[in-house]
This record gives sequence, C-alpha cells and structure tokens, in this order.
Amino acid sequence: MGPFIRLAFGLCGPRRPVLGREYAGRVLAPGDGVSRFQVGDAVFGITDGMALGAHAELVTVKADGLILLRPESLSAAEAAAFFFGGLAAADFLLDQCALKERERLLVVGATGSVGSAAVQIARAKGAHVTALASAPNLALARELGAHEGRWSTALALGRVNST
Repeated sequence: MGPFIRLAFGLCGPRRPVLGREYAGRVLAPGDGVSRFQVGDAVFGITDGMALGAHAELVTVKADGLILLRPESLSAAEAAAFFFGGLAAADFLLDQCALKERERLLVVGATGSVGSAAVQIARAKGAHVTALASAPNLALARELGAHEGRWSTALALGRVNST
C-alpha cells in the first residue's frame, strides 16, 4: 500500500477495525433533537467522509448526513448496495469527466453496481451509451437505457472518442 493510503487508513493496520461505508437497517434510537427519523424507520445511507464502521451490527451516523428512508420496495441488502454503484458512477461521469449531452460512452460491465448506475446517469445526461455485458444481461442493459449492447465479460468504464 502507498504511504498516503497508510496515513489515511492507518500505518500498521486499519484505524477502524470495522470497515464499510454503506449501510441499511432500522433506527434504534434517534439522537436528541432529531425529528427526521423515528424508532423503527427503515433507513439506508453512507457514512460521512472517510468514516468507516458500517459493517458493524450497530452504527451511529449524523441525522443530517447522507441517510434516507428506505423504500419498502428495496430490501436492506439492495439498499446498502445502492450507494456504492451510484456514487462511484456519479463521481466518475459528473465530476471527473463532466459528461456532456451527445457524447458517446462505453460502459463495460453495464449491469454491475457501478455500470448500471453509469448507464442510467449517462442517459439522463443525454449521452449515447454502448453497453458491454454478459450475453444474458444485454436485455437488462437496454432496459437501463443503453442504446446498443455488445457481449463481454470484462468490467470497467471508458469514454468512446467520437470522430
């Protein structure tokens, strides 16, 4: 591991022995002055900044952080997985690449956590999306918004140069 990673996460081992940033569960006890959530509310979210600990049985988070009421249509496992793919794809496409309307985007692994979010975000931005996915998942890639699909087993994101 590089020296900067070691400084961020711990020199000899993890600063926080319990890893994980994404979580889903039920509110056991809202803190003082918290009116947004009630005991028993189904919630999901991601810990603040570089804070870890979400793989624990219990986690304490700020009520004004990235925590949402979980729709009944999502299981706890689906809700916990939501943030990783969506945030990773959004960071790459919106912040790092500044994806624009009518750009062409190739999403390799278009039906995985990051890929499926990337397809949907790119379509919402007006990009032309080519999806690479396993043969059984090509139909799902089209349902997610891909204009065209190709068969592949690789996973990655990449920009297609338009000429």
